[in-house]
Amino acid sequence: MERVYVFLIRNDVWIYILCALGLLWYTNEFARARWALRRAMFGLERESSLRARNSALLFIFIFASIIGAVLYVNYQVAPTLPQELLRPPTPTPNPLSFPASPTPAGTAILASPTSPIAPTVTLAGNIPLASPIIPTIVITDTTPAGAATIPAIQLPTATVVIGGCSPTVTITDPRDGDTVVGTVSFFGSANIPNFAYYDLEINGPQTNDRWASLLGRKIAQRVEDGLLASADLSTWTSGPYLVRLSVTNTADVITNQCEIRISLDNG
Repeated sequence: MERVYVFLIRNDVWIYILCALGLLWYTNEFARARWALRRAMFGLERESSLRARNSALLFIFIFASIIGAVLYVNYQVAPTLPQELLRPPTPTPNPLSFPASPTPAGTAILASPTSPIAPTVTLAGNIPLASPIIPTIVITDTTPAGAATIPAIQLPTATVVIGGCSPTVTITDPRDGDTVVGTVSFFGSANIPNFAYYDLEINGPQTNDRWASLLGRKIAQRVEDGLLASADLSTWTSGPYLVRLSVTNTADVITNQCEIRISLDNG
């Protein structure tokens, strides 16, 4: 029923215009039918005029009732609806992009040989994203000369999170420790009191072990045991990753975070 209310509220102007046109038309038909009824001399003419008059009265009543219903919804029902329902639809977010970190003078800059980070992201409601603008990742080489690089062979160690996973802030699929391939859909919940928005972040080989937004923006849409986002990671570097869901309240304070560990295996 709430969907009907929202439809009427968002389209009330067009409904008023169409109903007003209908009222004008059938009011004219009613007047013509009454005039014909007064001039009718035969029974067949009177019967035809009566049908036309009754039909006009019926449609006048219908259009007037629709206008009355829309007015009632606007002035009586709309103030009681949750504000989330009356907000305009969330625009399609841009895919993620990673700006280069500020680099001190004299520090060598190396271009990353890995594939650019630009997954195709689908948010809650299965909204497809436009083609992303693929950036080039620039990193600062802070490894001392001669130091050996040890590749990660296990899932990464979880970081400190705020609040931890809970029934209202959780990632239910994939589960902690799962191995994923290609396109990954993240399911769970992001629904707290005074909810403002949520964000999904990822940390692993493709992001040079730094936290980066998987969505590229904040999502101001509650999710209750549903799709949080879907990302095409088929071109990403295989390895262990951390995925973190952060939920912020209306005071712009992160109140809850849920973090899981996954292993990306693209062969």
